[in-house]
Amino acid sequence: MLFEGRAELFVADREEHLFRCFWGGTTANTISMDCISADDATQKPLFTLQVAADGTGKLSEAGKNLGLFQRTEQRPTREE
Repeated sequence: MLFEGRAELFVADREEHLFRCFWGGTTANTISMDCISADDATQKPLFTLQVAADGTGKLSEAGKNLGLFQRTEQRPTREE
């Protein structure tokens, strides 16, 4: 089964997204995210999001850990 989609990455203290991304599942627990900077279109990082069975997630770029996350049951809603 293949999953893919779009995502926006935000950073603290910033209203607008920093990156727009296309993502695709590379394994059952890993998502590859091909992104472009909202500020500089020449910046095109590739992020990886890995989620463990216990719901912890790790965001990385080129092997460098950028953030750790915990999965919750809360479902985000889009503000219109």
